[in-house]
Amino acid sequence: QQSPTKHTADYGEPQQLNQYHTREISRADKALLTQAGIKGVLDNVGDYGAIQMEEGRALENEEKDSLKASVVLIQFLAIKASRHAIFRDSIKPFDIGHDNYELPQKVYFTYNFFDLPTTKTETISLEKPQGAPSDASVLKYGVPYYLVREAYLKTGTDTKEPILRYEIDPSVDQQFSRHVDFAKYLYAKSLTIDIWDAESLMLFGSVKVPLRELMRQGKQITIYSKEFDIIEPNFMRSKGSLQVLLKNVGKQPVNELPKK
Repeated sequence: QQSPTKHTADYGEPQQLNQYHTREISRADKALLTQAGIKGVLDNVGDYGAIQMEEGRALENEEKDSLKASVVLIQFLAIKASRHAIFRDSIKPFDIGHDNYELPQKVYFTYNFFDLPTTKTETISLEKPQGAPSDASVLKYGVPYYLVREAYLKTGTDTKEPILRYEIDPSVDQQFSRHVDFAKYLYAKSLTIDIWDAESLMLFGSVKVPLRELMRQGKQITIYSKEFDIIEPNFMRSKGSLQVLLKNVGKQPVNELPKK
């Protein structure tokens, strides 16, 4: 059966999967995100060679850094639907099957970052792209649906963007090697982010975010934005993609560290 959800043809197909389910955000999407008032998507200053660097050398560069503390910001930008997405308001019984799936209109994210407690975000709404028809059954695929804090939509106060902040400071609680452990974590690990439908409370999909590009390698700041395929829990297909902006800002520790 053909889905009743109408797709606008002028936006084309979503980008194809690659081996790592990761890609750069396209120039067109960056322009749309910037027009929507989202800052930072044009400020990619990441990598610094750490991606291809041997582990020992990359970790040595991190340990030599005089800015031993780090502030990491994770900002959720947008979700892009694939062509098989259907809005809940337009679903009929025969629509949900192997090909079609329900696109949440409200989500929240859960993940474990470094050695910190599990993060569960507040409820975040999908905002229609600029120029999207008011008809609820019309869904544009291949374009970003901006992510906006539900609290902002209700009150109009505080920040619009969902941004999570984490501070890693080896001088706190006498965890003097914590910056080294954090560098090892960034080099070797990926961050698994689970995306949940905030209304049905069902898992929508997951993304894996490689973290090596967050290594500062002696610089004061690193910023990068990428797009990650949302993989269904049974790993059978992609259900669109998640666009994320990550930032690592170096700073002096709150307390003085002991000299070696």
